Amino acid sequence: MNYPHTHPSSTRSLLSGRPSSQDSTHSRSTPSDISPPHTVPDGQLSGAWYSTAELACLLRVDPSTLRRWRTAHPRQGPPYVPVTGRVVLYSARDVEAWLVERRVTPGAVS
Repeated sequence: MNYPHTHPSSTRSLLSGRPSSQDSTHSRSTPSDISPPHTVPDGQLSGAWYSTAELACLLRVDPSTLRRWRTAHPRQGPPYVPVTGRVVLYSARDVEAWLVERRVTPGAVS
């Protein structure tokens, strides 16, 4: 969501934690001892995130399949993050790792 008083590239730089080219043109200065909020050590926030509908499209399954996997006991499907009661996100890295774990190579010894 872009607000009328913010430039899209400056909004992106706030979310990514990286300075944009526009940031260097502003005369605002910040103390060097302030670190970015909520730093994630493994860089998860810098990767891609998928909604249920987006991931369902990529996996070629119905979104209800992902919902069913999340509510199954034991849980099935790729790891997910429940952001709110209605919003669930999937990390592209987690989805890729889940797919690699499920890969079947014909003729390979199990």
